[in-house]
Amino acid sequence: MSQQHELTVRLLLPRQAGLLAFWQRARNEADQELLVRQPFKSGKAYPLGQCLEIAQRVFGIVEGWLCSPSPLFSPALSPAEQQGLDALREFFAAGGLLRLVWGALRGQYFQNAMQLGSLYVDVANDTVYREKPPVEILPFQDCGLLAIRDFFHFADIARLYWGGELFPNHLFPHLAPWFPWISVVPGTGVQLEAGNDYMIALTRQDGFRSAQCVLEQSSAPAALTAVIAPFFAETTLGFSADGRAAALAGCETLRQTLPDDAQRDRVVRAFLEVNARLSRIVVRKDQPAGALPADASLKVISRPSLKN
Repeated sequence: MSQQHELTVRLLLPRQAGLLAFWQRARNEADQELLVRQPFKSGKAYPLGQCLEIAQRVFGIVEGWLCSPSPLFSPALSPAEQQGLDALREFFAAGGLLRLVWGALRGQYFQNAMQLGSLYVDVANDTVYREKPPVEILPFQDCGLLAIRDFFHFADIARLYWGGELFPNHLFPHLAPWFPWISVVPGTGVQLEAGNDYMIALTRQDGFRSAQCVLEQSSAPAALTAVIAPFFAETTLGFSADGRAAALAGCETLRQTLPDDAQRDRVVRAFLEVNARLSRIVVRKDQPAGALPADASLKVISRPSLKN
């Protein structure tokens, strides 16, 4: 990071105004596509809740502009925007790095953004609070983005941000070591969590211990099981009304066998199939996560300390 900071100070900071104009232009380009493709997500109008989609699309747009072999494939930029593009080209030619990042922003919500050298570039800054400017650029140390530590940290932020509840995934034991939570979010629905590259890498890296701590908790409420079960009748997607023991055994097995990338990919495909079917379950906005059905009381899961 010392090299990245030196390059940032020397090549990017003197042209901050141009950089901001450039990233704003890229965001405007992404808006034109995404507003048509997905004007609403989880009942919220674009851009709310679409930080992942925006960050990924802007990243792709900028990558295309930077790698374009011909001016014919580059956009017509204003002088300020061109200054930003020139700064980025010099920065990357000197060894500068750009990557997508994800984490808990200021302890309040999940956010997808970018790390540009030692800068934090958030091109989806208005996806939680619409009144914020679409693009924010800060020194990375000042941005407040924290890495998710474990599945309990993930659950803490998810409950706060989504306004729902999470329960141990004892219903799909073959997937539980990788995706140990089932989320129930009013206005959205029911899903296995968490299906992003960061959390998948985290569970592999810690030997599935964080997932095991989740799965050692009490089983999901019977009301939730009763809602989910009919959607998996006569399927081969591995539903089990009482899969706690199998889920815990799976953590131990995976810890011993060290799954490879091919196994990871198979698990992700199965996860997507299960969540596609779970997406048919819709939780009313006025129905609390603790009421499936309305007369059922769902217990809030306590947070134990992680085992070594």
